[in-house]
Amino acid sequence: MFVLSADEETGLAQGSGRSIPVFHLLQALESMAELFTKFGGHRQAAGLTLPAEKVAEFRERLNAYASAVLTPEDLLPTVEVDATLDFAELTEKAIGDVFALGPFGCGNSAPVFAILDAELAGPVSLVKEKLLKLAIRQNGRTIVASSWNLASRAAEFQPGVRYNFAVCLEEETRGYGSWRMVVKEATPAGSALLHGAERRARLP
Repeated sequence: MFVLSADEETGLAQGSGRSIPVFHLLQALESMAELFTKFGGHRQAAGLTLPAEKVAEFRERLNAYASAVLTPEDLLPTVEVDATLDFAELTEKAIGDVFALGPFGCGNSAPVFAILDAELAGPVSLVKEKLLKLAIRQNGRTIVASSWNLASRAAEFQPGVRYNFAVCLEEETRGYGSWRMVVKEATPAGSALLHGAERRARLP
């Protein structure tokens, strides 16, 4: 997306844009370089100046370029995943090692794990229409996880269906145990989750 402002005195419009990771913004501009008096940038950010009367043409050509190179899957929201996780690996020591990386916050985000092909072990429950509780079963072990992000999608989740989950582990401070699992996103098993070395989760 670009945000441009026009200068009536010079007749020029200038501004900057940002892109999603799969769309190379600089290459898009290079494909129509004759429109600009100057431009530059990189894959996900760029700036440009062009005659104001060419803004409409720029919009049309950029939209056409994006339509030609992007697929519907490219436009799905993404979640960064640090590693895959199997419930068999969730020992108290392993969980303690994760928490030892904290405190988590700005500049030090909590690691996000992908749990692949796990079964929803029972009906989900909704607490005060804000907090979703999901019983997730993998390799014979069931963990009841929480999610604030998925509360509005409660009707989508069906017992016995297998899903991929993106989760974080959090320290529990309310006396219900030492830790809890929080689901950030979910998608039916079999849909794209991890993308090669980038380990990017692609979740609707």
